[in-house]
Amino acid sequence: MKVFEITHNTSETSINGFDIRIVPYEEIHNIRLEDFKKLVKIIDPQDNDIILDGGAGYGAVSREILSEISINKKLNLYLLDISPVQLQRATVELNRYFDNHIENVKINFVHDSIVHPRCQDSFFDKVACKMVIHEISKGNQQLAINEIHRILKNEGKFVIWDLMLNEEIQPFFQSVIRKKDELAGYKYLAKQRYFLREDEWIEMLVASGFKKINKEADISYELHSLNRLKHEFNDDMRKLDEWHDFIRYEAKKITNKTKEQIGYSDNGNDIVFNPPKFIYSAQK
Repeated sequence: MKVFEITHNTSETSINGFDIRIVPYEEIHNIRLEDFKKLVKIIDPQDNDIILDGGAGYGAVSREILSEISINKKLNLYLLDISPVQLQRATVELNRYFDNHIENVKINFVHDSIVHPRCQDSFFDKVACKMVIHEISKGNQQLAINEIHRILKNEGKFVIWDLMLNEEIQPFFQSVIRKKDELAGYKYLAKQRYFLREDEWIEMLVASGFKKINKEADISYELHSLNRLKHEFNDDMRKLDEWHDFIRYEAKKITNKTKEQIGYSDNGNDIVFNPPKFIYSAQK
């Protein structure tokens, strides 16, 4: 595996929550290996593909691509993220798993913004974004999807793994996660993040010019409030208790039918619910 140096292509500040949010999301989000396998199958890496892991974070998507492909397959893999701290985590993560034994894969770490990527037109065969677009402010989400369309080759594939909410779940989830971010000290994220409804996703993909928009897989996402205690609240029970009080207050605003749909349950020290999360694909 050839690991290139991190290329810095952005002047945007990273003092925005991403540099301080050092958490293992496989654990917090209860991600199953079978769901990662679904993702890689949908990305469908082919020999000599140029693939962008957009908003790569610590490299979980790239790690799983490398885990699933044939050892002889040639790939040019780019990991792009606005946070140099997360990209450094990704270099450690990939080297820890693969120890330089994948000789035919070139890996490029790029410090850049998915909203304004300094990539040439029609460069990538595939772009994958796992839990990325909701990290962007609402006013910039369409811009990001437009740019992804621009940098994809004709008939290239955009693969999205993200929350896709409905009209009642969206305001509940938005407010609950904003409160969590405030308690965790992620001030930028609390202010900027916007979690899209499923219909908003489709509208933006169509507006960018994507075609063949398909829902590929349903991803299990069982949100456990208790999972945030160690990694995001630093074992501060007062913060967890305050968040629980807030969740209970917001839950009064949604119908019993919606609570049933998302499997809402309050177990005292752990509140659990299942917001909808899907994998979609779209073709340029």
